[in-house]
Amino acid sequence: MITLTSDELRRYHYKTGDTEGFVNMPLDIDGIAFSVFIREDPDYAKVSLRSVGSFPCNRFAMRYFNGGGHKNASGGEFYGTLEEAIRTFEQGLAEIQSDAFLQRRPKKHRPCKPDRLSLADPKKVSRTKA
Repeated sequence: MITLTSDELRRYHYKTGDTEGFVNMPLDIDGIAFSVFIREDPDYAKVSLRSVGSFPCNRFAMRYFNGGGHKNASGGEFYGTLEEAIRTFEQGLAEIQSDAFLQRRPKKHRPCKPDRLSLADPKKVSRTKA
């Protein structure tokens, strides 16, 4: 797990894109199959997840972080403190120790902030004709 607090982001003069790839770094370590990077933003914690092999990190993102994505590359947002996001991740890790996580249909852990645009909402996606 890699985390960055808002204080750390300010201290090191963070700019958009500076943390690209952080989530992948732990996967270069032998025996690591699942990685998370959590960045504390002003209104939420941004969560990036990566996995190798058969572990579906997109299901983990959907269940715990209002997110989704690809099987081995996904992410989401957590509306709460960084500490709460870390606890949620750790609780999720404890749950996936059982095969039940992989067998049941994922459910969202916390409600999404209602004013956020959902990319899956077809009414809000503009289409252009060729």
